[in-house]
Amino acid sequence: AFEVAALTAPSPDDTLAITASAAYQGQFGTGSAYVYRAPGHATLLNPVVVVEGFDTDNTMGWDELYTLLDQQGLIETLRADGFDCVVLDFTDATDAIQKNAYVVAALVSEVRAQMPPGATMAMVGASMGGLCSRYALAWMEQQQIPHSVRTWISFDSPHGGADIPLGLQYWIDFFSSQSTGAADFRAILQRPAARQMLLHHFTTPATTSGTPDPLRATLLSDFASVGNWPALPRLVSIANGSGNGTTQGFAPSAQLIRYEFNNLVTAITGNVWAVPNVTSTTIFRGSIRILFSTTSQTVTVSNTQPWDGAPGGSRASMAELDTTAVPYGDIVALYPSHCFIPTVSALALNTTNPFFNVSGTPGLVGLTPFDTVYVPAANQEHVFISPENAVWVRNELWQGV
Repeated sequence: AFEVAALTAPSPDDTLAITASAAYQGQFGTGSAYVYRAPGHATLLNPVVVVEGFDTDNTMGWDELYTLLDQQGLIETLRADGFDCVVLDFTDATDAIQKNAYVVAALVSEVRAQMPPGATMAMVGASMGGLCSRYALAWMEQQQIPHSVRTWISFDSPHGGADIPLGLQYWIDFFSSQSTGAADFRAILQRPAARQMLLHHFTTPATTSGTPDPLRATLLSDFASVGNWPALPRLVSIANGSGNGTTQGFAPSAQLIRYEFNNLVTAITGNVWAVPNVTSTTIFRGSIRILFSTTSQTVTVSNTQPWDGAPGGSRASMAELDTTAVPYGDIVALYPSHCFIPTVSALALNTTNPFFNVSGTPGLVGLTPFDTVYVPAANQEHVFISPENAVWVRNELWQGV
């Protein structure tokens, strides 16, 4: 007897090979766009372009993207409504955001060329895809390239930066010489897009301040050079983080990971704490002793904002580490998830306060670049499609049709 755990995604109607028409640092980005038209449509009559986010190992193709987008049956509901879905899969989603933004721009021009005269399209940028599509539309407007995008939806995108606990980054860096898994994740952290988005990024050697990589400042400068935001579409933001100030369940400086092993031959320590609220705190302590040889590192930082436990779309990084098999001892996650996309970041609020009172602030939309925003009461997993925000997306996509 077989238990059918999942069904294969339906085949797309077409796959477009997309190459950017503009180069970034001398290189042209590429991607594949999967076209999944509404029933009865032979061409793109009412397109919704969806831009993927940060695909850590670039293994997500149509099947995986379809599964993510069809949470709550969303993609099939949209097709039943008469929307044609065009899903962009970057060849390298870890490359520079500007480079992939030019791929988005090329896709928009291709979709526009296939639409009937006078028709418009909607666009959804998921996670990092919100940054790539935001830059693409702003750049197209600056270059006076028509895009015909009536509504742009940012889905839990890190406009104000993303967070992976800095102590966890140092854990990965420290054990990368001992573990292929840690080495692989360290390489991901060193990719351009990760360095552009993270609010805190590890350094070699470690420093006493949690700061972003210099590539982030370059990205923000490039956004400013194209006007920061597109002016023509209706701008919508959906956050997965709590608007009620709900934390991730732990306080600043709380211990997140405990890893300790000791016998006559080997002793290993790999403990991680959340970044502090300004005060000086140790966030990583690691050591490896084999016989009489010992390697150790302690990282202490200060003057940081406590993003790790802030309201936001969450990522279960600690739980993933807890389930990782290691040759010695056991890695214990004291908390499963951390803030990945802070609520204030998804809403592009001009504040450095991770716990800004979103729901209690009158005229909140006026403090954002968006025309409307959706914020849940409780924290959700990053890019989780709930029954409530699925309805919100559907209603917003109908605006201006």
